[in-house]
Amino acid sequence: MKEYFEIMDVVSREVYNLEGAKTIEVEVCLDDGTVGTAQVSAKMVDGKDPSLAARNVDTEIAEALTGLNALDQTYIDYLLMEIDGDNGKRLGTNATLAASFAVAKAAAKSLGLSLYSYLGGIGTKQVPEIVEDTPQKRGQKWYPTLTSLIDDIGKYEIICGGNTEDIIMAHVAVAVGAKKMVARPNIKNELIRIAEELEI
Repeated sequence: MKEYFEIMDVVSREVYNLEGAKTIEVEVCLDDGTVGTAQVSAKMVDGKDPSLAARNVDTEIAEALTGLNALDQTYIDYLLMEIDGDNGKRLGTNATLAASFAVAKAAAKSLGLSLYSYLGGIGTKQVPEIVEDTPQKRGQKWYPTLTSLIDDIGKYEIICGGNTEDIIMAHVAVAVGAKKMVARPNIKNELIRIAEELEI
C-alpha cells in the first residue's frame, strides 16, 4: 500500500453555504489526482473574513503544505499552528480548519476508506444518537485543526456539530465514539447515511 500521498496543490474559493452566507472552501489536490474539499464559515469558528481567509490559504498555508504527506495529519496540523503562531487567530480558524479538513478528506479517499474509518480505525461502529440542543455539557468550541478537534471533543457527553457546517463533523463524531450529538440538518443526514452503511 502506498504510504506517501504528496500534496500537490492547496487552493481556496469563496462560496455560499446552506444559509446563504459567504464562506471559504479549501481544495487539496494529491499526486494521485485525488481531491479533498472542505468548507468552514467564519461565523461558525470565529474566523477571518472569507476574502482574507482565502488569501491566507492561497499564500502561507499553500506554501507550507505543498509537498507534504497527506497521511501525516498530526504533523500537518502542528505545522498549521506553527506558521499561524496564535492558535489560528492570525490566519483565521476558518482557513486553518478548512485546510486541515480537506487534507483528511483527500487522504481517506486516496486510501479507499470512509472518512470515519480513516479517522477512528477500521473497527469504528458507533453512530451517536441525534438529540435536540441542550444546556448540558457539550463540545462546542473553536478548534483550529482537525487534530485539536479530535483530541478534545471525545470527552464531552454531548457534542455539537454546529461549529462547522462541513459533514466531516458527522465522521468525527463516529470516529471518537460520541454517544449523543446536536446536529445541523446536513450533518444529521450524513449520520443517517453512515448508520445505514454500517447497518446499525
